[in-house]
Amino acid sequence: MVEVRWIAILDSAGQPLNRTTATHKQHARSLFTHILGLRTDRLRVSFELAPGSAAPERLSIQGLVRGAGTQGAEKPRLRFRARATKTGDTPARYAVDARLHNINGLMARDRQREFCTIVREHGTSADLFARQLGSWHNRGQAVQPDRGKDAVTGDAAREIPDAHALMVAGGVEVMEVWAADEDGADPSPLKTWAFVRSPADVVFYSGHGGWWNGALLRGTVFGHTYDDWLTPETLLVEWQADRGKLIGAGDIELLVINGCSVLLWNLDPSTSLYSVRRKSHGKVWAGLLKSKGGPLSAICGYRHTAPIDQPFGNKVAERFAARLQKGLTSSQYASAWMDVNRPNPATWTACAWDTTGYRYINMPGLNSFDAKHAVGAVIGPIPLN
Repeated sequence: MVEVRWIAILDSAGQPLNRTTATHKQHARSLFTHILGLRTDRLRVSFELAPGSAAPERLSIQGLVRGAGTQGAEKPRLRFRARATKTGDTPARYAVDARLHNINGLMARDRQREFCTIVREHGTSADLFARQLGSWHNRGQAVQPDRGKDAVTGDAAREIPDAHALMVAGGVEVMEVWAADEDGADPSPLKTWAFVRSPADVVFYSGHGGWWNGALLRGTVFGHTYDDWLTPETLLVEWQADRGKLIGAGDIELLVINGCSVLLWNLDPSTSLYSVRRKSHGKVWAGLLKSKGGPLSAICGYRHTAPIDQPFGNKVAERFAARLQKGLTSSQYASAWMDVNRPNPATWTACAWDTTGYRYINMPGLNSFDAKHAVGAVIGPIPLN
């Protein structure tokens, strides 16, 4: 057996993200925000042998990629091996500097059904959404911190990444590594890990949205003061399907924004008292659609005030996830979203974008009410111009 004193995965500057010894584990704050494959195309590992161990010129690392938080409960999606080179003699140290695109299967789009969720503090709809997706693979669940709290979140023991990093990545898995001899035999029991980008098919966000700028926001349970958290322009950059040697966002098919107002297309400002100030931020988000060069088949959410979780937001999340679990094609996402919002007037602010256009529910007093259609009817798809 390779006797290892410690092993660490390093960040781009060569600092340990996560370090394991025989007696303890240490992680940096950046473990939760430094997602392999998002802004770095390399896996960097360093390890040191125990004093007195034989120190050959070359050893290797073995690794696997698995769902975050599964810790042996789920079969790894892939396994790999990379050669380690000796970098020091006293003590004997080794390093791996491997390109992620050389890890067989890591960059390829997979056929698994996957989801990830990001929810504001005290939100309940994301957990209910996830529970309905029993056969799907979890690609991360995180809690967005309230305004005024530490912006960086995460939990190493439960393998939960930072909420903002998870949203930008669109999903993560855990990459776990350990040392072995050059042929991959006699592995060390010491293991360490880091998050690696693994975009989910469905990204579910439940939190605040700003009608004035189209951004997702950090707020508080009580009160209406907010800070910008994520803009659509950020995702237009980070969610490109092809990012060269980085891991792209091509797996993401559907974004659900269970938050207020950001998906509005202000088709007819004359039909609402609100409309003079309300801009068509939904058209910016629609830049993520495949028809506009992005990865998404659909974006679902709300064009005005979204329902609070209890009771209506929870019901919509559960019903929509149940439809996903039973099976929907990418061309059915938008219509299914409208279907689960139509039964209750409290959720008639729903809207959806897909490659065929924009859909909304005809509601008196809101933008683009059309008296020629029945109240509560779904209007659209209206082609995106």
